[in-house]
Amino acid sequence: MRGKQWIDSFMKSLNELEDQSNTKSDGEWTKFMAKVMKAMEKKTNWRVISRDSEERRDSGEYLNIDAMFLDKSAYPSNWNIGDWDPYILPSAVVEHENDYGFEKIAYCLWKIVCIRAEVRVLICYQNNKEKIDSLTKYLEKTVKKSKLMEKVQGELFVIIGNDEEKKSSWKKYFKIFEWRIGSLESLSVP
Repeated sequence: MRGKQWIDSFMKSLNELEDQSNTKSDGEWTKFMAKVMKAMEKKTNWRVISRDSEERRDSGEYLNIDAMFLDKSAYPSNWNIGDWDPYILPSAVVEHENDYGFEKIAYCLWKIVCIRAEVRVLICYQNNKEKIDSLTKYLEKTVKKSKLMEKVQGELFVIIGNDEEKKSSWKKYFKIFEWRIGSLESLSVP
C-alpha cells in the first residue's frame, strides 16, 4: 500500500458518506470516522480493524490505535471473525484525535511512528489556518528534536481539519501533509 492510495481511498469514502457527516459531538464524529475507515475496506484489499468496530473483543481501541489496515490476503480462507487476526504487520495505522491540544496531537503522532507499517496517518483538527500552521511547525520541531523519523521506513501523513472550512467541501476542509526529509510538506487533496 502506498500513502497516496490510502489518501485517495479516504477522500472517496468521505464523499460517499457525506450525508452522514453532520454530527453534533466528538463521539459522533469519531463514530463517523470509523465508518469512513470501514468504507475504505470495501473498496480495497485491506481489512480494517478500528475503534467502534463490532469485531473487538473488549472495549476501547484495538491495540490502542484507532485503526489498523491489514492485508486481506494474509487471512486463511477458513478464518472467522471470532478468530484472532493473523500475526502480520499492518499496511497502515491511523490515529484520529479530536483534542486540539498540540501536545496530545504530538503524542498521537509518536504512537503511530512507533509502529512498523508502510503508511502512518494522523487525523486531527484545528480552529483556523493560523493554528494549522502553528501545529505543523510544532509537529516538525517535535519530530526533529526527538529524531522520530530517523531510520523509520514507510510514509507519514498528517491530515488536519480546518474548522473555518467546516461547511466547505472535504477538499477545502482537510489539509494534507506528508513528512519529507525534515518537514511536513503540503499535498493537494485528491
